[in-house]
Amino acid sequence: MTWLNSKRGITALCFSIGLSLYGCGGGGSDSDPGGASVAKASAAALASNTPSPAMPQIPVPAPPMGWSSWNSLEENVSYNTIKAEADGLAALNANIASGPKYQYVNIDEGWWTSGQRDASGNFIIDTAQWPGGMQAMAQYIHSKGLKAGIYIDAGPVGCGTRANGTHFVGSDYAHYTHDFLQFAQWGYDFVKVDFCGGSNASYDPQNAYTAVAAAVQNAYVQTGQQLALNICDWGTIGNNSAYPDYQQGPWAWAPGLAVSWRTTGDIYGPNSGVPNFGAVTGNLAGNYHPEAQHTGYYNDPDMMIAGMGMSAVHDQAHVSLWALSGAPLILGNDLAKPVSAATISLITNPEVIAIDQDALGVQGLLVGQSGAQQVWSRLLAGSGQRAVVLFNNTAADAAMTVTWNQLGLLPSSASVRDVLAQKDLGNYAGSYTAPVVPAGGVVMLRIGGTDTPATSYQPSSLTGGAVYASCASCAGGRKVTSLGSVVFSGVASANAGGFVQIAYVNSGTQTLKAKLSVNGGLATTLAFPPSGSNGSVGTVTAYALLQAGQNTVTLSNVDSTTAAPDISSIATVAGPMALQPFHATYEAEAANNTLSGGAVVANCQQCSGGKDVGYIGNGGTLVFNGVAAPATANYTVTIGYVNGDGGPRSAQVSFNGAAPVTVSFPSTGGWSSEGTVQVAGVLQSGNNTLTISNPSGWAPDIDGIAMTAQSLHAKYEAEAANNTLSGGAVVANCQPCSSSKDVGYIGNGGTLTFNGIATSSAGSYAVTIAYANGDPGPRSAQVSFNGAAPASVSFPPTGGWASVGTVQVTGIFQNGNNTLTISNPSGWAPDIDDIQ
Repeated sequence: MTWLNSKRGITALCFSIGLSLYGCGGGGSDSDPGGASVAKASAAALASNTPSPAMPQIPVPAPPMGWSSWNSLEENVSYNTIKAEADGLAALNANIASGPKYQYVNIDEGWWTSGQRDASGNFIIDTAQWPGGMQAMAQYIHSKGLKAGIYIDAGPVGCGTRANGTHFVGSDYAHYTHDFLQFAQWGYDFVKVDFCGGSNASYDPQNAYTAVAAAVQNAYVQTGQQLALNICDWGTIGNNSAYPDYQQGPWAWAPGLAVSWRTTGDIYGPNSGVPNFGAVTGNLAGNYHPEAQHTGYYNDPDMMIAGMGMSAVHDQAHVSLWALSGAPLILGNDLAKPVSAATISLITNPEVIAIDQDALGVQGLLVGQSGAQQVWSRLLAGSGQRAVVLFNNTAADAAMTVTWNQLGLLPSSASVRDVLAQKDLGNYAGSYTAPVVPAGGVVMLRIGGTDTPATSYQPSSLTGGAVYASCASCAGGRKVTSLGSVVFSGVASANAGGFVQIAYVNSGTQTLKAKLSVNGGLATTLAFPPSGSNGSVGTVTAYALLQAGQNTVTLSNVDSTTAAPDISSIATVAGPMALQPFHATYEAEAANNTLSGGAVVANCQQCSGGKDVGYIGNGGTLVFNGVAAPATANYTVTIGYVNGDGGPRSAQVSFNGAAPVTVSFPSTGGWSSEGTVQVAGVLQSGNNTLTISNPSGWAPDIDGIAMTAQSLHAKYEAEAANNTLSGGAVVANCQPCSSSKDVGYIGNGGTLTFNGIATSSAGSYAVTIAYANGDPGPRSAQVSFNGAAPASVSFPPTGGWASVGTVQVTGIFQNGNNTLTISNPSGWAPDIDDIQ
C-alpha cells in the first residue's frame, strides 16, 4: 500500500517486514526511529512461532475404505455372494488410476449360521455356505489384492435373526481371547464388533470393548495378524446412567482401543426401499465429535448408501460430507450388480478420496451455518491446505460463500479447486462464492492459502517421574522423557476450540500412546507413530476443546505399562474455526415460560443450560415469555433443538399469537446431539411471546431460542463520496481492497462515518467490516450505530497491509437510512475497506 508521497523505499520496507512503519499503512508518523529494531524483534518472534521444517507432520493411518455386506445382502452371505462382491470391488478399484483405493471386503452378520462351537470352542462353519471354511474366503479376498473383514457381537445373542426366527449368536467374555485369535488365524484383517448381545447381557460397554481390544492385541502378538477393530455400540447411549458412555458414547473412551467406532444408528435398513437422505444428514450431525478423531482413530457415521437409489445430487452430498468428515468410506451398494457410470465416477473420484484419506487424520468442522445451508471445512496436511463443502440442504439452488477467516487462513490470495469437477477455479482473496450450490447438494472445494501464524509453547511443569533430557533437534534443546505428565500453561486461544500440534520423539518401530487433556477435562488417547530412528522430532495434530483465553494442556502416560513418546513442545496451529455451540438467550426451561399439556423439563447434557423441554406436540405446548426486542421489526430467531428420530419433526411457531408458521426440524442424529433452525417473524418493541406446538404430532425437544442479527444487503465503500472523513482520515490506494481504495489514518483524531446505510426494517444487524492491519498485533476501534454508545472492536493482524480481513459487529439500525462511525480516541484503528 503506497501512502501520500509514494515513498517507495519506505513502502518496500513495509512489505518486507509486514509492519506499520514510517507512515506505511496508516496510523503512524513519518518518523519512527525505534521502528526498525521493533520490526526485527517482532519478525523474529513470529518466526519462532512457526513449526520448523525439521519437525515434519508424521502421517497417521487413514480411515478404512472398503465395502460391507449388510446394506445389500443383510444376513444372506455365502462364499459365492462375497466372492462376487470382492470381484466387483476389485473391478471398481480399476477405475482409480492412482492414490488410495478401497481395501476391505467386510462380511457382516449371517456368516455363522450354525451358532455352534466344537469341543475346543472353535466356530462350527456351515461348509455348504462356506466351502473350504472362512479361511478360504479370506484367501480369495486376499487374492484380489483386498483385505478381509468379519463380524461378531460382544454378547452371546446377536442382533439379527435367522430365517427360522431365532437370533444369531455372538461372543462373550469367556470367548473373546479364543474368537479373535481364530479370526486372526483365518487371516482376517478387520472385525466389526456389535453390541446388541452385550446390551442384552447388561455388559458395561467400555469394559466389554476394553476386553475385546485386549483380545485383538493378544491375537496380533500370537499371529502377527493385525485386526482393525470397529466398535458398533450406539444403542446404549443415553439408556443407562451406570455406563461410562451414558450420554457420551464410545468417542469418549474408544480412541486408543479401536480404529473406528459407530456414533449413530443404522443409516439404512436392508430391504427398506430407496434410502432416506434425512438419515444421511442425521448421521452426519450425530457423528460430530472432532475432539475424538485424531492420530488414526475415527468417528464412524455408518457405511454409505450412495448408488442405492437416492438422486445424483444427494449421492454427491453424501459422499462429499463423509470424505470431508474423514469418515470410513465403506460402500454399501451391491457391487455384484451393474453400477451406474455416475456412481462409479463419484465413488472413485481420486480427489474426494484423497481428502478422506488425508495424512493429518482430523475431522472436518462445521464453520458456518445459515438455516439449512452449512459450510464445512477440514484441515489437511500441508501448509495452508483446506477442504471445504458448501452444503445447501434447502429446496432451491443458492449461491454460498466461504471466507478465509472461517478456514484459519490469511485473507490473501488463495487457490480454489472444484473437487467434484476436478477443475481449478482460480485464485481469490478473502473469500470464494460458489454461484450455484444445487438444492440438496454440495460444492466441494480444495483451498490452498496462507496459514495464520502458529504459536509454540514449552513445558511449564513435570510430574509423575517425567524428566528433561537433552535433544539437539528439539525446540529449546530438550525433551520430556519417562513420561508421567507434562503440563503446558498459558496456552492462548482466541476462540473456543482449536488445533494443537504436538512435537515428539519416537525412535522405535512401534506406535506409542499418550493422553491429552485440556483444563483438566476428559482425556483422549493419542497415537504417536515412529518419528525416525535417529531421534528426529515429528508432530501429530489434534482438535482440542480449548476455551477462549488461557488454557492448560496436559500430556500424560496412558498407564504404567503402556510406552509413551518423549515430548518436546506443543503449538496452537491454524485451522478451520468451528462454529460455536448454540447458546440460548432464552432457555426453554426458564421459570417464566409457560408449559402446557404434556410438555416437561428434562435433563439434556449437551443443551446450553443443561436442560430442555420435551413432549411438545400432541397437546403439549411451550411458550417463551418476555422475549425482548429493541424496536418493532422483523426478526430472525434461532431455535436450538434435539431430534433423535431418523427423519425430521415439525412444529408450529407463532410470534405474539399470530398465525403460526410450520418449521421443519431435521434429525440431529440422536438425542445426544443438538441442531439449530431459524424462523422469521415480527416482534414488537418491548416484551414478546413465542409459542412452539404441534397439534398433530411430536415436535422436537427445545433447548432455547436466540435472536439472530439481520444482514445488510449491499456493500458500502469507505471511500464513497457521501461518507464523512474528519481529523486526519484520508482515502488511499489499496490494491487488494474491493474498489482498490480504502480509508486510513483513522484514530488519534481521525474518524470515518458511513452515511446512507439503507435498511428496510428496524432491528439488530450484523455488519461485516473489511479492513487491513499490517501490525503484528491487533488494532482496536470504536464502532457506533447511529451515534449510539460505541462498541470496542478488536481487529486482528491481516498479515500485511496488502491483505484484507474481516470482523463482524452487531448493532441496531432503524428503518431507512443509517450511519456507522469508526474511530479510536487513544490509538490507531485499522484501515477500512468497506462494510456489508
